[in-house]
Amino acid sequence: MAPTRSRQPKVVPKPGDAQPKLVGKLDDASKVVKAATGLTDQAVRLVRQLVHLAGWIVLLISTVKLVIDPPQELAAANFLGHGAGAAAVLQGVVKVPARWRKAQTPSLPEAIETPKALEPP
Repeated sequence: MAPTRSRQPKVVPKPGDAQPKLVGKLDDASKVVKAATGLTDQAVRLVRQLVHLAGWIVLLISTVKLVIDPPQELAAANFLGHGAGAAAVLQGVVKVPARWRKAQTPSLPEAIETPKALEPP
């Protein structure tokens, strides 16, 4: 069963009028861009979770290593693993404020109404 596409009725173009073709191409391009944006967003979330997990592992390993085999003298270099792990864990914990995410997504002005066929479900 082939998926059905809900499209607006085709307008018969006048000779030399390329606007309906352009609108159709822009509509298809916007769908591709929206899908690519969603895929990129999911990839970013996955990488953020992997960095968070790796940070916990680095923090755990460096702590166990420091407890099992303590150095003769404690120096700042002995805590580099702790710092890297803690930075990765904090990167996974800290969330981007919603106002920053909303500022990146463009919105339609109030004067322009979205056709009902293009509104999200």
